[in-house]
Amino acid sequence: MRSTYKKVSGMTAEIKVRRCYGCGSTLQNADRYEPGYVSAQRQENDEGLCDRCYKLRNPGAQTSQVITRSFTAMIRKAIESQALLCYVIDAFSLDSSVVSNLSELIRTGRVLALVNKVDLLPANISNEELLEGVKSRLSAQGISPLAIYLTSINDEQTIRALRSELDAHRDGKDIYLIGTQRVGKSAIVNEFLKYYDNSTDRTVTRESLGEPGDDLVVTAIPLDEDSTLYDTPGVFEPTSIVNQIDRRTLKYVLPRTRVVARNFTVKPGEGLVFGALSYCLLTSAAKTDVEAYFSSDVQIDRIRAERAQETFTSLCQDGKGHPASPTIRDTDALAETVLEVPDDGLEYILSITGFGRLRLKGAGQTFAFYAPKGVRVLLHR
Repeated sequence: MRSTYKKVSGMTAEIKVRRCYGCGSTLQNADRYEPGYVSAQRQENDEGLCDRCYKLRNPGAQTSQVITRSFTAMIRKAIESQALLCYVIDAFSLDSSVVSNLSELIRTGRVLALVNKVDLLPANISNEELLEGVKSRLSAQGISPLAIYLTSINDEQTIRALRSELDAHRDGKDIYLIGTQRVGKSAIVNEFLKYYDNSTDRTVTRESLGEPGDDLVVTAIPLDEDSTLYDTPGVFEPTSIVNQIDRRTLKYVLPRTRVVARNFTVKPGEGLVFGALSYCLLTSAAKTDVEAYFSSDVQIDRIRAERAQETFTSLCQDGKGHPASPTIRDTDALAETVLEVPDDGLEYILSITGFGRLRLKGAGQTFAFYAPKGVRVLLHR
């Protein structure tokens, strides 16, 4: 933890603990995934705020912390050299892995979309539906991929065939493996290396492509004597819930087994609460049948509008909601997003970025979602 120590005698010391005035967490610089983290750039003048609360109060300051000058220079060099940009996407969480700041950087390059974690998708989601969703999101951000490749670290066949797929599109050039945090890039690389045959005189190394004060370390894997696969660091995506909660909670939010739909009928004035992290309310239209897709570790309960704030705070503070995060103690940590669903009978997805989604048929419903501040809540076809 980040503390100030003041020596008062040879055997005793006074410990001054500083807390973030936004969330109350102890300020520390040891672990970015734990509450109260203050990055090195802000330690001289942290304004009494952890990085998370600082970003919520200063949204314009986030971009420079997401993609650095060194990262930008690396991607530009890759594009100029006609390298293959392998965009790794989380099949279960498209909204947290196909993101505008990264897409804008790579859209003029040669992009192959590598969709990971396909085995976690519900059984009623076909590959065709997944491909359509990926194409739609990439197209909306100006990307026309050379190909879309579906895989999973648990699918030996697709992992074994990955090298051939990459070779078929790279034209003898380098490959840059890129993506946001938590999409499984490192896991893919680990599985890739199990079947990797290095026929060169070079070895797998860690290389620094950054500059002083802007470090950028990548894993360099030789493909042949003249080309290399670079595994780059995951890009921080502030609008995903996975970057707004602590690491201990994260393991319950990210699905580890195939997601199974949970069915609910929600009446106006009612809603659903997702662990102690978020909730939604149906504020208009008739009762609605919804399918909820979240990690099996996320407890989902019904909630009534008139007691929603009280119920949510109780789940946070009494340990009755699972999962719960020390960064979210009551409804003050949440922001409201209102979604209006068209009355056309078509299927729609209401998504909490990085967390989960609801699936329903459009009947003119209005939903109010309450998610951690900074987390996007979206409506999709």
